[in-house]
Amino acid sequence: LVLALQHLPCYESFVFRQFAQLNQLASASKSSPVTNIKTDYFRSAKSDDEFTHGDVLSPVPPPATLEVVLFGIGDFRVTDHPGLASALTPHPVIDGERKNKVILPLTILETRDTLPNTPMARSHTLDTASILHSSLHSLSNQLRLKGMDLIIASSLYSSTYAQDEGIEDGVDGIQKMLKVMINSSLRAHTNFNFHEINVHVCNLGDVDNALGYGPYSHLFPFSALSPSNDDILVKFKAWDCNLRPVAWDDVTTSSEDFPEEYNDYENSYILNNKDSDDRTVADIAHAPSISVSESQLDGVQVVQLPQSLTEIPSELEITKMLYEAIHKGWRDDELEMIMSSLECNKNSGLYATHWGGLDKSTMEEETLKTAVDLFLFNSNLDNNGEIINGDEALLHYLPWWRSTNLKNNKKSLEHAAIRWMMSSDDSNLIDDRYNHLRTENLIEGELITRLLCAPLQFGTISLRWLWHQAEKKDVADKKSGVGTFLGLSVPSLLRKEKCASIIKTITEGKEWHRLFAAKNMKKEYNSDNNHSEKKSALLYGYWRWHGFLCRYCTSQISPHSLENIDSEKNKDGIVFIHGFGASGTQFEKVMAELSLCIGKDSSKPMIGLAPDLIGFGQSEKPAISYTQYLWESYSSCFLKEIVLGTKCCDSFVLGGNSIGGFISMSVSADDSIRKEIELEFVSASGAPGTEKCSGLILINSAGKILSESDVKDLQEIDHHTTAEKTALDLLGKCSPPKREFAAIGGTGLLTYLRPRIQSICKNLYPTNPSAVDQILCDAILRDSLDPGAINVMISGSKLPSPRTANELLGADYGSSKNRNGSVIIEGVYDGPVLVTQGVLDPLNDAKDRAIRLGEFRSDINIKFINGGHCPHDELPTDISKALSEW
Repeated sequence: LVLALQHLPCYESFVFRQFAQLNQLASASKSSPVTNIKTDYFRSAKSDDEFTHGDVLSPVPPPATLEVVLFGIGDFRVTDHPGLASALTPHPVIDGERKNKVILPLTILETRDTLPNTPMARSHTLDTASILHSSLHSLSNQLRLKGMDLIIASSLYSSTYAQDEGIEDGVDGIQKMLKVMINSSLRAHTNFNFHEINVHVCNLGDVDNALGYGPYSHLFPFSALSPSNDDILVKFKAWDCNLRPVAWDDVTTSSEDFPEEYNDYENSYILNNKDSDDRTVADIAHAPSISVSESQLDGVQVVQLPQSLTEIPSELEITKMLYEAIHKGWRDDELEMIMSSLECNKNSGLYATHWGGLDKSTMEEETLKTAVDLFLFNSNLDNNGEIINGDEALLHYLPWWRSTNLKNNKKSLEHAAIRWMMSSDDSNLIDDRYNHLRTENLIEGELITRLLCAPLQFGTISLRWLWHQAEKKDVADKKSGVGTFLGLSVPSLLRKEKCASIIKTITEGKEWHRLFAAKNMKKEYNSDNNHSEKKSALLYGYWRWHGFLCRYCTSQISPHSLENIDSEKNKDGIVFIHGFGASGTQFEKVMAELSLCIGKDSSKPMIGLAPDLIGFGQSEKPAISYTQYLWESYSSCFLKEIVLGTKCCDSFVLGGNSIGGFISMSVSADDSIRKEIELEFVSASGAPGTEKCSGLILINSAGKILSESDVKDLQEIDHHTTAEKTALDLLGKCSPPKREFAAIGGTGLLTYLRPRIQSICKNLYPTNPSAVDQILCDAILRDSLDPGAINVMISGSKLPSPRTANELLGADYGSSKNRNGSVIIEGVYDGPVLVTQGVLDPLNDAKDRAIRLGEFRSDINIKFINGGHCPHDELPTDISKALSEW
C-alpha cells in the first residue's frame, strides 16, 4: 500500500483535518479517547475573529503553527537536516504581521512499528542499543547548542503519560504516540491559536522505507488521528537527503528507463551536466544551513514539556525495548538470563565498527566531523616529508584504534585477521605490534569506511554532507595544483592524493545501490500487476548489514499458506550461498525444481533463500578487506536476522557452491557453538551459533582437504589448528603486494574477464552449455561494474590461512575433536552432510575431492553429477533430485 501511495502526486502533501471542536466542556468528557483533546481554545468554524467556549466569546489568540520535527533512525543529526531547517524558518511577514511557530523536536521509541525493524538489532542487540543511545545523545547535545530540547516519547513511559492525556486504550504504535505528543504540545501553549500542524519526517527512499526502521512508512494512512471537523490541518512534509534529485525523479517516474549499469548511470547523471532534454542532472542538492540567531528566529518558539520527556533512556532501557520489540516480551525476573544470552553476541560485528569495538563516543556528530576533516584536509608531514592524510591521519592523530581504546574480541577470527593485517613488524612483542598499527595492508579508505558504518545508518552524519566535504577537498586540490593537467595525467590508481575520491566513492556507491534497488522494487511491483508478463520464481528482499544495503532472494518450496509464508511459524528454510562472481539468482532453477520434487510431499512449510554476499551480486561493495571470516560473519548474521528472524524459520539446511560451499561449511561449524559454553571459543564473528542448522549441502565446494598422511606430516611441524593460529596471532607476517600494484592487478584481471564471461561460464558448464544464457552473463557483468567491485579482487592477495574442511566437518583426522590439549574451543559441524559433485569440473579433480570428503566420516553422503563446476545451475533437475532423496 505504501509503495502504491508513493506513486500518487499528492503523497507527500496529504492533508488530514484533525481534532474535534469542543463547543462545551461537557461534550469534551464524552468524546472518543482516541481523538479527545482537552483544550478550550479552538476557533469556531463560524467566525474568524472569535472562538467558542460554551457561550462565552473571547479575543482570538495570535495564530501559530506547530512544527513537529520527527527524528528517527537515519536522521539523528542537526547538520544537513532539511526538516529541522524548514521548521526553524520563520513564516513570512504578511501585512506587517508574522505567524508564530512552535517547534517540537521529537523522536519516538516504540516497540510495535519501528524498533522491531532496527538493522542488526536481533543479532547484535547490546551494541545496537549502545549505538542508538549514542545517536540520541549526540542529537540531544546538538539541539541544546541551538536552544532546543529533544523530546523523547518512549514506550517505557507512554502508558502513564497517555492516561494523563485522556488516552485509555494504551499506546502501541507510532501514530498514537505522535498524537499524545501533539496533544501535549497544544495543551502547553494555549496562548496560541493553532490552525496548522506540520510534521517534518524523513523519506529514506523506497528500499529503506520498506525495511520499516524509520517513522515515515508507518504514518500512512494516519488513522489514529481521524478527523471529526475542519479546525486544524495536519500536513506531512516529507524531506530527503538524496544526492541527485533528478536521478530520483527519473527512477520514480520511469524506472524501466533508468540505467541497469553503474557506467551508464555515471555517464548520465555524474559526468554529463545536461541531458537530452537540457535538464541539469549532475548537480548535487546542497545541504541546508541552520541559523538560529535571535533576529532570524523571530516568532519561533520551542515547545515546553516536562523535563522527564527530555531524558535519554539508558542503554539498559533501550536494550529492554529492543528485546521486547523483537521477541515480543520481556520479564524482569529473567533479566539476568536475558542479559547473559545477549552478552555472548556483544562486540561480534566487523572490527573497528561500532558493532565491533569502536567506543560509542565516536558516534557523536562533532567527533565524526573532526575525523572526516582529518581524513581529507590534514596537511602535517611525516618524517619523510609526506602528507599524513586519509586512514593514516585517523590512525596517527586519533586514539580510537589503539589497543587500549578499540575493544578487540578475542573470540572473533575476523577481528584477528584485520589486526594481523594492521600489525607492525617493528617489534617481536605482540602488544607492541598492536600499539603501532599501520594501514598499508588494508583497502584504501577502509578505516573511514568502517568508522562511518553505524553513523551513516543511524544518521548522525549524512551522505550529502560527506560529498560536499569531498568536493571542498577537490576544489582545494585544484587550487594547489593537484587537480591540474599534470596532476591528473598520473593514473588514478597511482595518485597519492585520493582522499576526496575515496569519500565520493563511498557516497556515490551507496546512492547508486539505493537507486538501483528502487528501480528493481518498482520493476517487481509492475511485474506483479502485469499478468501477461512471465514472472520469476524468485522474490527479492533487502536488508542492511553494518549499514550496507544487501539483497537476497526467496522462493516458496512447499505450498503451505501462500499469502502468509513469511509470518507462518513452524517452517523450515533451505539457504544457498553462491560462489565467486555469482549471486543468489543462480539458485532460481534449483529452487523451482525443489518445489516440484519435495514441495508437495513436505509435511511443513519450507522456504528457499539465497543472499547476495556483500561485495557480489546487487549487494554493496564497500572498501573493506574481504576475508573468508567477513563472508562467514555476513552469512551467520543473515541466518539470524532474516532466516530465523524476518522469515520465522524454526531451522534451516545450509548449502553452497564453490567458495559458497566453503562458507557454508564454516558457518555450519560456527553455528554448532552453544551459547551456554563457558570455555573460550572462537568463531568467524566471535558470536556463538543458533544450533538450528539441520543439514549441510556442498556443491563442488572450495576449501582445503587434507588426507590422513597430510595431517600426520603437518602435525610434526605444528600441532595448532588454523583457528588457533589465527586467534593466537601465530600466522606470521602479513606481506601482500603494495596496494597500488594489487589495485592494478585487480583492475587488469577484471578488464580481462569481463569480455570473456560467456566463454568462461560455458567452460564451467560442459554438459549443458546452453544453460549459460544472456541473462546470466549480463548479470555477472552488471555486478562487476558496481563501484567498489575491485576491492574483492584486491583482497584476494592478502587472505589469511583458511580453516580446513577437516577442521570444519570434524574429520576423523585433522580436526580438533580427535586431538587432546586444544587451547580453545572451535565449532565443528557433525550433522548430516550431502556432497553433490559435478565430476566434470574443469577447475580441479572434482571426483577425487568428493571421495576424500567422504572419507572424513562414515555419515557423509556423496552424489556424483555428470556436470561441471556449477551443477545447480547447469543441471538443476539432477541436483534437486539428489537433494530431495537425501
